[in-house]
Amino acid sequence: MRTLISALLLLAALAWIAFVAREAMAGWPRVSLDMAPNDSGTGVLLRNAQLWHVLRHALIALVPAVVVMLIAGRIRGGGGARQSADGQE
Repeated sequence: MRTLISALLLLAALAWIAFVAREAMAGWPRVSLDMAPNDSGTGVLLRNAQLWHVLRHALIALVPAVVVMLIAGRIRGGGGARQSADGQE
């Protein structure tokens, strides 16, 4: 049962990453039609917007997924050795 739960959690984490990636692609920053794409200021602003877009979506995708994967590892029994009250393993 623990293996099933941890496998489902891992699947949910991967699905979350895929969902955020799809949303990131749908909302990718673009130059609007009323702006000159060859203007150097516009190019700098566009690259800056794209950089922050990637960083923001990477954090949104990876932080919750890593937490869920760590929880799945704990559930599966990969929590390491546990010590008793008297300090022995």
